[in-house]
Amino acid sequence: MLLLKNRRFQLFFITFLLTFSQSFALVGYAKEDDKKNEDSSSNVKNAAAIVGAVSELEAKYSTYLEENEANPYTGKEINFKNVSELVKDHSSLDKYEGEKVIKIDQGEEVTITLQAPATSLYQIGFDYAITGKNILPTQIELKVNGEFPFYELRNLVFESKWKNPEEIKKDKYGNDIIPQPVKVDEWQKKYLNDTSYRNSDPFLIELKKGTNQLTFKSTEGNLLIRSIDLSPQLKLENYEKYPVSGEGFVLIEAEDMTYKNDSSIRANALFDADLTPYHSDRRVLNYLDGDAFKSPGHKVTYTFEVEESGFYYLGMHYRQNVKADFPVL
Repeated sequence: MLLLKNRRFQLFFITFLLTFSQSFALVGYAKEDDKKNEDSSSNVKNAAAIVGAVSELEAKYSTYLEENEANPYTGKEINFKNVSELVKDHSSLDKYEGEKVIKIDQGEEVTITLQAPATSLYQIGFDYAITGKNILPTQIELKVNGEFPFYELRNLVFESKWKNPEEIKKDKYGNDIIPQPVKVDEWQKKYLNDTSYRNSDPFLIELKKGTNQLTFKSTEGNLLIRSIDLSPQLKLENYEKYPVSGEGFVLIEAEDMTYKNDSSIRANALFDADLTPYHSDRRVLNYLDGDAFKSPGHKVTYTFEVEESGFYYLGMHYRQNVKADFPVL
């Protein structure tokens, strides 16, 4: 169940799929009435396959955690907002939307210096943006104090944000045309995590008490960094004890996504009377295409209005027709 408040609310669906695809139309249940390019992700999938191989030089993340003797950080989140204090080489600083940022262009290497309050395991988060017309996500190598503590840090993915145009064009027969995605240049928040999504929690990375250096090298695309967070281990609340009541029904069309984190994610059309919208003699976009929404880490975002705060059940109208009797994760 979800706690929704009476304001605009963004709902994130993240899928961690390794070997099969899915497609679905989404149905939401609430106690009040409510509203609602070809596969560019191949590069990310290749990166995930590389990360899956066992390196002879660095341990995998799971081994790193098992062998690490440091305890997870339990203090308050530490935010580094003045990025000009984090780099010695000010040639890596730039201005974006009136703010000072750290800029890492493709092929460049930038070292950031952070002060940690204790020798502990931290989750490291970034406010970042990706500029330009690059379709592929930005890929980064990260060294901690001059080395790769585990193999997965050799390939970190920072996704761009995409949206569909407001108007869906039609062909001369009145069929909906799958829209070309539009890149959204906005700040995003991301904690370092496994590109393959075998582990969906952010990485816990050991930093020593005092001065630490993070060295970033872009192997694909550019990256702007506005701020950096050192955080304790993030934990989700357990909502099982909260009651849900009401008889309202809310329908959110899965093809009407607000944002997506890959340009290849798209809606499609099926002649299926169980889907909405539906037309018997022309194609209308009415589901989220499982042939495009299938890679680990693919994410779509829906925005809708909630008139009354409370706890809501969430349901989905979906199908998985690639492997019989296999679940969707």
